[in-house]
This record gives sequence, structure tokens and C-alpha cells, in this order.
Amino acid sequence: MKLRFIECHIPKHLFMGIDEIKQWDGVIWANVTTDGAISTIQILTTLKDSEKIVDKLKERYGGANYRIVVFEPTMTYPPVEEEKEEPERLIREELYNIASDIANLTKENILMLILSTIVAIAGIYKDDVALLIASMIIAPLLGPNIALSLSITVADYKLALKSIKTILVELIFVIILSMIAGHYLPVSLDNPQIHSRITLDFWNIIIALSAGIAGSLSTISNISSTVVGVMIAIALLPPLAVFGLLIGAGYVGESFSALILFLINMIAINLSAVVIFSSYGISPYRWWKKEEAKRYTLYAILLWVILFIIIFVLIYYH
Repeated sequence: MKLRFIECHIPKHLFMGIDEIKQWDGVIWANVTTDGAISTIQILTTLKDSEKIVDKLKERYGGANYRIVVFEPTMTYPPVEEEKEEPERLIREELYNIASDIANLTKENILMLILSTIVAIAGIYKDDVALLIASMIIAPLLGPNIALSLSITVADYKLALKSIKTILVELIFVIILSMIAGHYLPVSLDNPQIHSRITLDFWNIIIALSAGIAGSLSTISNISSTVVGVMIAIALLPPLAVFGLLIGAGYVGESFSALILFLINMIAINLSAVVIFSSYGISPYRWWKKEEAKRYTLYAILLWVILFIIIFVLIYYH
């Protein structure tokens, strides 16, 4: 069972007593300390109950000069008794901070993208699976797509625009670098790494959806050990690099199969993430944005499903 330690710092004169807080659902332990004009409410709770407790603190003290800080305890004594196993996820604000960080277009991300593209091109050209796996792990392509899905479920326009901008810039970088390499390297359609990414079947959709669901679950549960596997399974970078290589080498017609494979993977990530985030109850804090978020979530699911159907038809007739 994962725990959270919540501190809420408020002006002393606004504090209305600790007894009621101790009765809140999900509170394991609560205390208050006072230092000068500031009172600090301390609450120990479980991860699954932490979001509703943070929301209650916002409702009560949101109009004041307050600050809420959430910690993850490494231990507590006496130990907390294990309750019945229930799904746990990070609270809305924790997910938002993660998404905001991975959606940033930084110099470091651009450098990692360039390096991962070079490694991917080398892996494709040399038919070296190890190099391709390395490129998938270091490529920062998965994060902005997860951030875009979260922005839809919480109706955050700024995060959505930041995510879309990062995605577009990263795609342009990969395609341009791959096209340049394809123009100068002897690219062959018989290369196993190229051939496997221009030969599509329905397993591509199944694998992409499975990896997308795993990636979304690892994000909301903060299970970092599965993220590497998801990056390898979802494989955003190699098909995009193959697309650019084939364009640069003059195989324009053949390149579109690689582009379709990339789109399958990207749509799968976004569809899976929106569905998982929504099913786990991730929504805006403010009530007037909840309906808006539900509407945008429905629109997004419909859009991704329609695009999947189009790709399904293209694969069938291909």
C-alpha cells in the first residue's frame, strides 16, 4: 500500500480545528503545528485517498494564502495495516507535474532526439537490433503523447498546446534527419529492418494498443520499471526513421507504409491513455470544467477510433 504525507500551510487565524479533519474519509493520522502566524496541517493517508483529501483542503482554504505539499513517505511507524487491494494512481496534481515536465521542449530533449535518431538510422542501416532498442529507449517521443492525453482529460489548453508543439517539432526533426541520411546512404528495401516496417498486418494494431495501455497504466501508477518495455514495444522512432530514409532515397510510394505504422503506434498511445485516464477518474478539480473535460474526452476517443478504422481499412486493402 502506497502512502502520502500531506502538509497544508495556512494563516493561523483561518485554522478551524483538527477534530473534523481527523474524521475525513481516508485520513490515517492528522496533526497540526503552529509557528508564528502560520499553522501547518499534517495528514497521513493512502495514495488512493490523497486526491480527495487535497481537494477538501483546497475547498476549505483555497481562498487564503495557502500552500499544499505532498510527500511520499519511505516508512512510517507504527506500520499502517494493509487494506483490501484497490487500484491506486497518482493524484491529479502529481500526474500534471509529470506531464508538464515531459511535454517541455528543452535543449536536452532535442539533443536526445537527434542522438536517438542517429542511433536508430545506424541500427536500421546495419540491421542491428541492439542499436534500435537503444534508440527507442532514449528517444523522448512517448512523453508528449501521454501529456497530450492527460491535457484532454483535465481540459487544460496550455498543456495541450505545449504537447502538440513538442510532438510536431520532434517529428520534423526525426523526418528531416532521416531524409538527409536516406539521400546519402545506400538504402535498400531488402533490408530486414526496413522491410519489417513496410509490411503491415493487424498484429501491428493489437501490439500498439497493448503497449499503449501498459504505458498509460505505468504513468498513472508511477511504475517506472515498465516504461522501458513500453518504449520498446510501442516503437515510435524506428518507423518514423524508416519513413524519412525511404523518402530521402526516393522510395516515396513505399515510405507510406512506414508512416502508417508510426500513426498506428501514435494513435494507440493517445487512445489508450485517454481511455485509461478517464476510467481511473482523472478529471479537473473545478466542477465547471468537469463537463467540458468529459466532452473533450469523448471527442478525442471518437477521433482516435475513427482514425484507427481508417487505418484498419488501409491495411485490409493494402
